[in-house]
Amino acid sequence: MRQQMKPSLSNRGKNKQKNQPAQDRGSQGQSPKQPEPANHPAKGDFRWWMIAAVVVVAAIGIPLLAKMAQRKSAPAEDATTSSQMTPLPALPKFVDIGTTTCAPCKAMIQVMEELKLQFPGKLEVKFVNINEDRSAGSTYRISAIPTQIFYSPDGKELFRHMGFFSTNDVIATWKTLGYDLAGGAPGPGGR
Repeated sequence: MRQQMKPSLSNRGKNKQKNQPAQDRGSQGQSPKQPEPANHPAKGDFRWWMIAAVVVVAAIGIPLLAKMAQRKSAPAEDATTSSQMTPLPALPKFVDIGTTTCAPCKAMIQVMEELKLQFPGKLEVKFVNINEDRSAGSTYRISAIPTQIFYSPDGKELFRHMGFFSTNDVIATWKTLGYDLAGGAPGPGGR
């Protein structure tokens, strides 16, 4: 029969000491060895470097992402269509200055609507309500309403009329000024 040997309580501590590495033995008067400092930044320095890197990436990346989003949302311009686009020619302009309350002014609003329907792309039609735009009276030098002003495409005043002016009278006046709206002539003298 074999005899098992049980270490005594006094030997247990000694056996543990023998199995432990030398650096952990505090009983022999040796202090535990500290790892020698490496050339690595401290944890606090590392965090600051990470924060700085994130800030730099955000400062550069966010504007670039915004530009890319704008490019994607804006329609791509075709080189052939952008070079072929020409500005629209200026049109003769008919301006009526009045209100929406007086009888001749109300009748002129109907005339304006007829002109817009009959001559789209040939005549610019504009109504100025002096109740909404108080400075229009002095801007257009108005003494009575309604007043109609005929302008050339370059903005020069050609003719002025006060009171009601029928659709046929407006068309005839444009024709005497050299703008045959019904015939399609682009300007004075049929140019």
